[in-house]
Amino acid sequence: MPLVSSIYVNLSDVRAYTAELIKCMVLTISDPTILSHDTGSALLCKFHHLKRIDLLELHGDLDRLVREITRTGLNLEALNLSNQRRVHVEGLKDMGAKMKSLRILICSRLSFLQNSDLIVIADSFPLLEEVDFSYPEQDYGSLSELDSINGFTNSGPFRVTDAGIAVLSLKLRGLIKVNLSENHFISDRSLLALSSNCVFLRGIIVHDCSFISQNGIGSAIRQNPNLVSLEFSTWNQNFFFRVFFFYHYPKFPLLCKSFRHSRFLPNGYF
Repeated sequence: MPLVSSIYVNLSDVRAYTAELIKCMVLTISDPTILSHDTGSALLCKFHHLKRIDLLELHGDLDRLVREITRTGLNLEALNLSNQRRVHVEGLKDMGAKMKSLRILICSRLSFLQNSDLIVIADSFPLLEEVDFSYPEQDYGSLSELDSINGFTNSGPFRVTDAGIAVLSLKLRGLIKVNLSENHFISDRSLLALSSNCVFLRGIIVHDCSFISQNGIGSAIRQNPNLVSLEFSTWNQNFFFRVFFFYHYPKFPLLCKSFRHSRFLPNGYF
């Protein structure tokens, strides 16, 4: 049985790692020196039991590193690309074509995220069960920098909207959990699309989404009987809505910022 562990790794000194560490299942790479190696994929292959790789705040050629991970032939189940400038769609297309095991993709706090990125991800990884597109920073930088982004079009929109979530929900019908917190251009339509098209969906997180209403929350719950957890905040701080919700949906395990307590959630969920 492999050792379940998570470590931060400087792959330029991989020979220093013991056999026990090589058995880790979660690997966090924050050292861009891996890109100085021509055999980056060979180094990654030393971690035979990897199921998850976190690429957090890695300042380097992320597209190249994603391609190196693809070449390893590892059966990854989760990939975390948070705190990056943008989604590198070409590298993800290549990974999706060769790595069919991925079930969890985390793209939180990206500086640039738009509908077309979601569509590429859904097309590349049709078996995804959990996605996190929360807290996009939408820091586009200069116009010249935007023009240099592959696939960027002046027609926009340069953000995630209901249209993107609708397409995502049709392409990823096996979704179980989704986090769309602080995407300010989604509304109740996104909740309805997810709850209608993703029949296995069990959890939705939509903190700080300005256009999510109590009607949307109620419709999502009624639409999908498998939905057991819904996390939201901001507008629901109104006391009268809390009374209304718990009166009409007393058995639904609701979590919001002012009710953050384990008794409102199944053990081990979220």
